[in-house]
Amino acid sequence: MKLSIYLLRDSVTSFEAALRDKYLEGDDGFRELSPSLGLPYECKAFVQSNVEKAPKWLSFLSSHFDTEELDLRNTSNSFILLLKVRERLFGVTFGYAFNAIDRAKVEPSFGLKVSLCALDESQIRTFDTRNIDLVTRQRRTHVSAGSPVSEFDLNVDVDWVRYVQGTPCSDGLGKSISGADSLGINCDCSLDDLAAKCGELLDLYQSDAYREKFEFIDHLRPLKKTDSRISQLDAELRSRLQARSLDRIAVACPELPDYEQLDCYRCQRWHTKSDMLEVSLQTVYRFLDESPDVSTEPDQISIIGLDANGNPVTHRRKLREYLVCEVEKDGNTYVLSMGQWFEANTDYVQKVRREVARIPDISSVLDLPPIAQGEREDTYNARVASSKGWLVLDKRTFQIENTYDKIEICDLITDTWQLICVKKMSSSATLSHLFSQGSVSLSLLRGHEEYRQHIIDAVAEKWYDMDLTPERERQLTVVYAVPTPKEGGLADCMFFFSLINLLNHARIIRTLGYNLALCKILYQ
Repeated sequence: MKLSIYLLRDSVTSFEAALRDKYLEGDDGFRELSPSLGLPYECKAFVQSNVEKAPKWLSFLSSHFDTEELDLRNTSNSFILLLKVRERLFGVTFGYAFNAIDRAKVEPSFGLKVSLCALDESQIRTFDTRNIDLVTRQRRTHVSAGSPVSEFDLNVDVDWVRYVQGTPCSDGLGKSISGADSLGINCDCSLDDLAAKCGELLDLYQSDAYREKFEFIDHLRPLKKTDSRISQLDAELRSRLQARSLDRIAVACPELPDYEQLDCYRCQRWHTKSDMLEVSLQTVYRFLDESPDVSTEPDQISIIGLDANGNPVTHRRKLREYLVCEVEKDGNTYVLSMGQWFEANTDYVQKVRREVARIPDISSVLDLPPIAQGEREDTYNARVASSKGWLVLDKRTFQIENTYDKIEICDLITDTWQLICVKKMSSSATLSHLFSQGSVSLSLLRGHEEYRQHIIDAVAEKWYDMDLTPERERQLTVVYAVPTPKEGGLADCMFFFSLINLLNHARIIRTLGYNLALCKILYQ
């Protein structure tokens, strides 16, 4: 039997409190169902039966087709069993019942942690990951046969595991196991044995056995709900939303929907709602701008993915769960992701900063002039090229054949084959673009003959004797030049998200056999 199991937070002590009030109200609400035979544990069951809805596409067709007499209706049924095990409440859902559970009262990452503790590390089938950055990339990697972590091309400094699926070490636990917030388990388990099975899962959740195989999972530590720092971090989050800020705040969908079924997302607070094709910071801000009476409290705005008939294809989640935010406070780094505030592990932060500090800083060698307040980057690049006698390639792109990709080589090239990429530290997103520019350009230089010749020809226009010999290529260096008014070296003043992203691209550049350096540009 395939079971979907949720663990409720320890603050939830009554069965009814686990469910959202609206799902217990009205003619179509969930109603309590008494067992016909007694069970050896305390529990309550709720069912929602024969809920009918007209298909969403019906109104589209009815303008030219007579559909009234057809009485077309889609019907759904849902069931949820709530049970108590060692004073903790579990929810086991069937059908669309997962929407009835109050997500704020669910123990986050319960399914993920249990799965990691229980998995045979050589029999993993699927990883869902999300990179730790404001420019967010989500990825599902599935292999055809159970495999170790090394087969999934995880970058443990960048990829945050959100879901895992595979085979448990113990046959007695189940045939397969998967988890994120909820736990999916395929096991031979009768209804009588369900409490014992949940007790076994609770033991795994309270264990730290996963650290032996997946130590990188703890790079970010969730703050407890009672932590006094959360209110201060929430205040900063609300301030950025109210200011419609784009600085170190972004949107990332907390789950990957079935895009064949997804029709739209619905953003809603009470009776105010808006349908949007995608969820982005811009569409969220537009919803707030068009609804001035709507609070910017992210826990009071919900988002759900719907199919063409208005049925949910994602969980209904609070806006908070869609937001990604980074806050530096009292010398510590905090990250909001998946609705939770995390404190970056101090050792991990120090390790990242040490690795970045090892990247050569050639600010004094290049001696780039300061950038003026408000000066455009292209204007600055032209000014530097003129004063230094370098080649400016800013906005000069290369079109890759049979693609829409236009690649910008770099902004400046020196007479010693330093490829300088310049980008102001205005946000984590702009720095992400900067780092990607360097690694993509060098990847093409190494493996795309036409691109390579394009660069050589561009350089020859200025220096006829600057051919890219093997010796010169070994010395070729990409330089990330970042104007910032902040004090200290770049390793000290970059956003933490950006430092992690920088290291990822640094590994790509070094693997290609090229060099990397940093350069700080001052403001005048």
